Amino acid sequence: MARPSDTGGSTGRGGTPRSGPERHPAHLDAEHALALGRGHGHDAFYDTFGPALYEYCWALLGPGGDGDEPDRPGAAVREALLAAVELLDRLPDRRLLRPWLFALARAACQRRGFAAEPPYALIATAPEERALVAMVRRLPPSHRELLELYLRHGLAPAQIAPVLALEGGTAEELCRAAVRRAVDALRESAPAPARPGAAQWALVDVAEVVTCFVLPGPPRRLRRQIVADLTAEETARERAGAAEAMLPLGADGFPLHRDRAPAPAPPAEAAAAPAARAPEEPTSIAPDRATTADTPTRRDGEPVAELAPPHAAARPAAGGTRRWIAPAAAGIATVAAALVLWGIGGSLTGPGLVTQGDPPGAAGLARGGGTTGSTAPDRLPPPTGTAEPTAPPQADRPSASAAPDPTRRTGDTAEQPQAPPDDPPGGGPAPEDPPAPPSIPPSPPPVDDPPGGDRDGLGRLLDDLGDLLDGG
Repeated sequence: MARPSDTGGSTGRGGTPRSGPERHPAHLDAEHALALGRGHGHDAFYDTFGPALYEYCWALLGPGGDGDEPDRPGAAVREALLAAVELLDRLPDRRLLRPWLFALARAACQRRGFAAEPPYALIATAPEERALVAMVRRLPPSHRELLELYLRHGLAPAQIAPVLALEGGTAEELCRAAVRRAVDALRESAPAPARPGAAQWALVDVAEVVTCFVLPGPPRRLRRQIVADLTAEETARERAGAAEAMLPLGADGFPLHRDRAPAPAPPAEAAAAPAARAPEEPTSIAPDRATTADTPTRRDGEPVAELAPPHAAARPAAGGTRRWIAPAAAGIATVAAALVLWGIGGSLTGPGLVTQGDPPGAAGLARGGGTTGSTAPDRLPPPTGTAEPTAPPQADRPSASAAPDPTRRTGDTAEQPQAPPDDPPGGGPAPEDPPAPPSIPPSPPPVDDPPGGDRDGLGRLLDDLGDLLDGG
C-alpha cells in the first residue's frame, strides 16, 4: 500500500502523510495566524494545513478536472489559502484558524460543484480498504463529509459546527448519527470486524476503516505555487478575487452558506443572437384566481394621451357633432313630458269639468217626509248671482206663525209639515198648499276645449321639439 511520495517522505497513497483522528492543538492555530499577520511563516502555514485541506477537497470533488483546472482539488485549496491571507483580519478568534480554513475550502469546492458519487471507488483499493468503499456507498453525502471531518481530520463537533453552519449540539448529534449509520453499513458487508476478540462493529472499527483508506495527497508543484502566490505582488488581484468569492461572511468570520454554484452558461447561438419571443397570450382563468403573474404585462408601455396642437381645436373630431345629442335629447324629453303632464292637468281642472256631486239642495227633503242620506248641509245657502222664482202673493195666506215653515228644523231633525185639517176652525176658507222648494237648473255637460286653445299650443310645442331633434 505505502509507496514513496513526491514530497520526499514515507507516506501513503499519493504522497499524503497518513493522518489519524488525533486532535489538532488550538494554540498552534493562534501561532500560525500571528505569523501570517506579520507577513512571514507561509511555508509552515502550508505544510501544516495544505495536505489535510487537499484530502478534504478530494473527498468532496473527486480526482481530476478539466482544461482550465486539471486538478480541481488543488485549485480549491489554492483559492482557500489565498483568500485566507486576505480575510485573516475578519476572523475574531484566531484559535479557530484550522476549522476556518476548512470552511473556506468547502466554499471553494461548492463553487465548483460537489461530486455526485463517492470518489473512493475511483482508485485502486486493497482488500482491507474494500470495507470502506462498501460502507461509503451506503451513506448519504452529508454523513460521508461528517466522517471525514470527525474521524479523519480530528475536528471536534464544536469545530465542525461553524464549518457546516450548524449549532454545536446539532453537530454533535449528527456526528453520532453518522457513526451509528456507518456501523450499520459495515454490518451489512461483514458480520464482524477483523479485530481480534471483536464480536460486532463499534466506533473504533469505523475510525480504523476510515483512516486506513489513505486519500491522494497534493503534488509537490502545488506547494511551490501556493507559497509563492501568497506573497507575490502580481497575484495581489487574484488574492482579492479569491477573498471576494468567499463573501458574505458571518459575524464569526466564517462564510455563510448559500448557493455558490456557477450559473450554467447560455448556448452559443442564444448568446450570439437572442431568439425573438412570441407575444404572450393571456390564459383563460377564473377571475377570482387571476393574479398579476397570470396576466402578461406590456413591455412597450401603456399608451399615453397627449394634448392636441392649438390648430387642432378648431377641427371637430369625427363624429363629434352628435356627441351632445344623447344628453340634450334626454333633457328635452324630460321637459316635454313635464309640459304634457302640466297641460293634461290644466285641461282636467277646467271650468267645464264636473267635479262635484249633486247640486246643493237637490237632495233636499222628500215630499212625504223623512230624512235623506245626503251629506249636503241641511239649510240652503243664500241665493247668489241669479234671482230665484217666487210664489205669487196670496191675499188670504195665513201668517207665518200659523203656517209652519217646511224647512224649519227643531233640534237635530227638520219638523215635518202637518196636513191641514179638513174643516178649519172658525169656518174660514181652507189654506192653499205650501209652495214647492226652489229648483236649481242642472249644470251644462262638459264640452271639449275650443280649437286653437291650450291643446293646439301644446301640440305646436311638441312639433317644435321634434323639429329640433331632427335638425340636430
